[in-house]
Amino acid sequence: MQTEEINEKDRTKAKQCLECPLCKRAREKQKGLVFWFVKKL
Repeated sequence: MQTEEINEKDRTKAKQCLECPLCKRAREKQKGLVFWFVKKL
């Protein structure tokens, strides 16, 4: 299994996702269209 390095761009995206109300709801509910979309990002 290959592991990818986490760079600053990845950290910035993750921080935005933690602050986003849509992403937060998708993580809590674990279902629905928004959850599917967030997973694919």
